[in-house]
Amino acid sequence: MEKYKVTQQFMDALVEWRDERSLDAASNPDGSFINGNDVLHFYHIVWAWWSEDANSVERNKRLIAIIRYLNGKDVFEVVGPHKFVVRSTKADVDGAYRWMYLLKSNHSLDVPVYNSLNVYKAKRFDTRMEAELWTTNGYEVVEIDGGGNEVK
Repeated sequence: MEKYKVTQQFMDALVEWRDERSLDAASNPDGSFINGNDVLHFYHIVWAWWSEDANSVERNKRLIAIIRYLNGKDVFEVVGPHKFVVRSTKADVDGAYRWMYLLKSNHSLDVPVYNSLNVYKAKRFDTRMEAELWTTNGYEVVEIDGGGNEVK
């Protein structure tokens, strides 16, 4: 079975929920089992992950993954946080993209600059929607990992 890729924040919430509800079946096989009341008390991030897919089969698979985790199975892979940046839609003749970064003006306003050749200077946004507010003609939002690599 392929592991689900989740954030550290999700795993922290899942562990805290498990411990709060005393549901670690791997450590206590005689007294731990999950019931409907436990599911109703999922932390928000766990509930959102479980229910984000409209496909009922996938929702069931995710609930099964949570139960397998409670039984001591390794079903989750923690991935680094992803960010969103604004990048030119096309590379230049050297294959380099232009990245948007914010420059402080004399009046302490953020001024977008759309010509940085360095992804590490690019302004990182937490959500795609935030980044889309800064797009202009010839620029798009791309998701990057912690190392600045584009996420496919």
